[in-house]
Order: sequence, then C-alpha cells, then structure tokens
Amino acid sequence: MKIDELKNTVYKDLTSQQCAEIDAIAEKIKLSIALVTRLRGANGCPWDREQDHLTLRPYLIEEAYEVLDILDLYNQKQSPKELAKSVDQSSAIPASGDFSAENKMKLKEELGDLFLQILLHSELSHERKDFNLGDVSEFLTHKLVSRHPHVFGDQKISGSDEVLSQWESLKKKEGKKHLLEGLPKNLPSLQRAARIGEKAKGVGFDWNDWTGSWQKVEEEIGELKEAIESKNMSHMEEELGDVFFSLCNLSRHLKIQPEDAHRKALAKFEARFEKLEDLCAKRGIEMAKTSLEELDKLWEEVKK
Repeated sequence: MKIDELKNTVYKDLTSQQCAEIDAIAEKIKLSIALVTRLRGANGCPWDREQDHLTLRPYLIEEAYEVLDILDLYNQKQSPKELAKSVDQSSAIPASGDFSAENKMKLKEELGDLFLQILLHSELSHERKDFNLGDVSEFLTHKLVSRHPHVFGDQKISGSDEVLSQWESLKKKEGKKHLLEGLPKNLPSLQRAARIGEKAKGVGFDWNDWTGSWQKVEEEIGELKEAIESKNMSHMEEELGDVFFSLCNLSRHLKIQPEDAHRKALAKFEARFEKLEDLCAKRGIEMAKTSLEELDKLWEEVKK
C-alpha cells in the first residue's frame, strides 16, 4: 500500500477537527526531530554526539519505568472494558479516570523523555542511512492497518476477545511460527508470565474462570511444600517458580496485572517500613536490637 493510499485508509472517518488537531501536533513533532538532528550534528551537544544504540539502552528502560511510576497514580473510576460495553461502537469511549494537576505535568514530561529515546535511536539509524523516524511511523501504520481488518476492512468481530485471537492468527500469517515468539526475554518476569498466559488463552489453552487457576495455585503450593521438606534446592527453585507462574495466571483471571500489583505491594511495604523506622527513632528504639515480636507490634501500630 502506497503512502497516499495508506493515508486515505487511515484518515477515513476522521472529522475535519480531528485532522486539524493531527496536523498541529505533527508540526510540534517536527520541532523535536529538528532538535535531535541539531544535538547530534555539527556544533551539537558533546554528550549526544557520543551516544550509540548500545550506550542508550539503560536510558530506554529507565525512562519507560519513570512513565510507569506516574501511571501508577492514575485514578481509574471505571474499567475501560466495562465502560466500552455501555457505549455504542460508533461512539468514542470517554476517559474513565484522571490524574492530579501535578501528575498531568509529570506524565507529559516523562512521556517526552521516553519519546526522546525513540527520536535518538531513529536519528542514529538515519545517520547510517538505514531508516528514519518517518519510516518507523509508516511501518507501524502498515502493520496496525493489516492487523485491524475489522476497522479498515469488511471483517466483522464479536468483541475484544476475538480481536486478540485474530491478532495472533495474523501474526502467524506474517511469518511467526510459534505463539510465544516475539515476547521480549528482558521483560520483568511477572509481566512476561502474564503475557504468556494471555497468548495461551488466545488459542483456548486456559481455564474457564478463576476457580481453575486458584486450584492450580493450591496444587503448586502443595508441591512447593513437598520440595522444601525434601531439602532439594533445585527442586525447591523449580516449584517456587511454578507458584509464581500460577499466581500470575490467577491475576490474569482476576483482571489484575501481576507486575502492577507487585509494584504497588512493594511501594506499600516501603512506605510502612519508613514509618516504622521513624516510629522507632522517635521512641529511641534500635531496630537491630529489638525482638521480632516487638517490631511486629510496632508494625501493626503503623498499619493502623
């Protein structure tokens, strides 16, 4: 599909107001591309000129997680999937939550920092005459148009579950031989486990509801207990991993992202532990020399 044909396909059904807004946004993006070109070019920034794809790797991960830190503060008032059920397909789905004024600004800043990484990697590729940011955008558009025949074609679907199933079928037609192919190896393990479970569900390899996954959790905990009693370290590690994976599958059935839940649990523990430290300092208690029973009483006091 040529670029003009692609544009006509994508722009179909957009209002004149939406098209005008897109054009205004595109002008601002052009400024960012020019900025990175200047930073990398003659008389540019010494630090930016010294970077390549490998040296930029840690910043890509760091900036993505800084965005996640802000997204954790989103006040979701209603599940978007539930909200979609009450809105006709021909209508847009309104936002179901909001950020505080401060977090709106933080999200805008952090998304900009993440976008900078995409700009830099695209500019490095452009300098090698491989491709540029426009090519990245065009490739993405082609891919998403081809994977949404129910939007850009005549195909009919029953709902979002069928979209996911169709997505995997289309990926196979593109040359992917295995269902789990393409999942990044460096994804956080809980997040990767959730994605593996989602993909398996797409081909029907899943329990009908949460009760099946709950029974699997209980089964795996029993096997872990047996492994601990056997004192076989490799067996314990294997069974503990199975417990984690079964919990991730349970999370998916409960419509909870395990990575998000775990991150929030850690944040809660950190906040309470800091309060425990402050409480001990206020009362002249040295934590390292205090019994677990006493610390547990203080912990309960902090929780209240």
